[in-house]
Amino acid sequence: MARFLYNAVGWLSASPGAMVGVQKSLSSLVSILSSSGTQVKPSTELIASFGVYCMDAYDAAQGRELIQFVKRGGGLLIGVEAVIKLLLGEF
Repeated sequence: MARFLYNAVGWLSASPGAMVGVQKSLSSLVSILSSSGTQVKPSTELIASFGVYCMDAYDAAQGRELIQFVKRGGGLLIGVEAVIKLLLGEF
């Protein structure tokens, strides 16, 4: 599954080598992407300079910010916690 996650981030990125933001609660994803050579920054917030942002969920208050991020060309990977844990082998 590590290969799938690495590829998914690559497909979502508009520019190769762009910084990938990962929600801090997804430390296993940070490890997987870092070990594949991806530039990863754990973050509690969406930063406009990220090429891709990976998160496990969002609330309505974040909706507008996420839409603007994607409209500006950012990639967004959202997974339900259970699915992400399954993909990372944490179950």
